[in-house]
Amino acid sequence: MIRSMTGYARVDRELNGCVFSVEVKALNSKYLYLDVTTVSGFNDLEIRAQRYLREKIKRGSIKIGVDITFTEPESIIQPDIVLARTYYSALRQIVDDLGLTSEVTIETLLKNRDIIKPVIPAELTDRLWVGLKTVLEECVQKLNEDREREGKRLQTALINYLKSLTAITEEIENASDQILEETRKSIKNRIDQVLSVQLDDSRLEQEVAILAEKADISEELVRTKSHLSSMLELLDEGEDCGVQLDFFCQELHREFSTIASKSKKLEITRRSVEGRTLVNKLREQVQNIQ
Repeated sequence: MIRSMTGYARVDRELNGCVFSVEVKALNSKYLYLDVTTVSGFNDLEIRAQRYLREKIKRGSIKIGVDITFTEPESIIQPDIVLARTYYSALRQIVDDLGLTSEVTIETLLKNRDIIKPVIPAELTDRLWVGLKTVLEECVQKLNEDREREGKRLQTALINYLKSLTAITEEIENASDQILEETRKSIKNRIDQVLSVQLDDSRLEQEVAILAEKADISEELVRTKSHLSSMLELLDEGEDCGVQLDFFCQELHREFSTIASKSKKLEITRRSVEGRTLVNKLREQVQNIQ
């Protein structure tokens, strides 16, 4: 299934005596960028969550917010008395040295968040990870479902673009079939206007062949059709193909540019420019594909 790189999911679950809330926002990015935010004191869980998500998500800018609420918070929230005493002494010294009338209150002390914080023993961390992993799995599943819904819409749009590009390529190919005969007539007419003698047929064909070779776009057309076919196959397979599709877009742009520069025929030049413009629009959509 084709997936967009943009998506959103949120899951709230009560497990193992805790309420886990996980929110995931995904945006497009060429590489994988993870930003996992947890509440203070859960650094080990943050590392585990990063490791787990890197296994499940391959590309995109992913922002994950994790909140854990304990049903009995007093069991893990502990004061750092030594730090509080040190902080209080420092504040008291400032008041005394500056001759201030202010008092050092509990509100002032609590502005230092490290004085009271969760203290998570190793065995509790393991238990929390079991619950968090369960919620992460569900959240990633919901994210993928959201990305697949958007991916289905993108897939339809991409196929329509490719069909239009295929039609343009066929028009260019049909127009190019007439180049040889048109070149022959053009050379003969110009010679007839300048010279009063009849040009030898073999010499005429030689000149035609030289000019036709310079304007030959058959190889570019073969490659263009091959790229379009490969892109349709990738979309049909439905795997993560954003990087490959982006590569083919670059190649298509190059082929249409070459065709436009080689051909002297106005119709082919116009169709080539039209194709190149369409490829740019196609690539904008492709860059949203995982």
